Amino acid sequence: MKNYPKSHFIGQKDSIYKWILNRIDISYSTVLDLFGGSGLMSAAFRSMGKNLIYNDIMKCFQFINSGLLRSTKVDKINISSLNSLWDNSLKNQRSYAFEVYKDLYFFEDECVWIDKVITNIMQSNYSSNTKGILFFALYQTCLMKRPFNSFHRSFLNLRLKKRENYQIWDKSMEDIFIDSIHEVNNYLESIDVQTELIPIFGITASEAKPEIFNKERIDLLYLDPPFISGSKRSRKYGNYFMNYHVLESLANYESFTSWLDLNHLLKLPKQDHPLMKEIEKWLTKDLFLENLEKIISQFQESIIVFSY
Repeated sequence: MKNYPKSHFIGQKDSIYKWILNRIDISYSTVLDLFGGSGLMSAAFRSMGKNLIYNDIMKCFQFINSGLLRSTKVDKINISSLNSLWDNSLKNQRSYAFEVYKDLYFFEDECVWIDKVITNIMQSNYSSNTKGILFFALYQTCLMKRPFNSFHRSFLNLRLKKRENYQIWDKSMEDIFIDSIHEVNNYLESIDVQTELIPIFGITASEAKPEIFNKERIDLLYLDPPFISGSKRSRKYGNYFMNYHVLESLANYESFTSWLDLNHLLKLPKQDHPLMKEIEKWLTKDLFLENLEKIISQFQESIIVFSY
């Protein structure tokens, strides 16, 4: 897989995806990536010409993979057109990021920029593929401005110190965004394989079965579930959703404040949020095994590849 754009998500398989693929020496055609996440493994299967189905319950990952997995070289972004995303002011522009996250995860001017870019993307006439690519660049920009590329703590004070990442933190949001688009364009230019339109699902993994994905049979089921967390504290702050809850809130921009606990110091999602409940099913050993067995029972005719 050539020139896949660099991302900054925990658990990326960029250093081992070839090793994983080389261990699958059984013939297969249709692949379901049930915990799709950043989409790197899905992209690897796509590069092999497999008929791919992508699934992840987090909307932010559905967004970016509607761009990265469905696009080809004809979907490359015109770099000169990007200025309109942060130069154009709209009458109905919201300021959710500014109101909730200023001086918590980003500085004030960065929050203003984020609100403007999201509004311009959402109100544009771009195709869903292009919007997905733009959201990918936005999320990478947000992550690169964050200490540890995460939102499990504020840590904004670290950006004021001359540390090893200061050069990146001091770079403008616009420049980081444009760099990400350049990487995506280079990747799309290298794609030389066509597969059927890749379906993007947001199904709860523990409820998955072939017919939900409009298939009688799925040849290969790829599983890369969340890691079990040992303590209650690590389950609360160390899980995947907690690391990227800000990106998920940006993906749900129209309902931004309705699912956040605005009284919490870190403005975390409410504890009764469906995503919180679903991800917690995979963080304790007993529930993890129970859900894993349930999935296996629904895909008994599939090759199951388990990455953990």
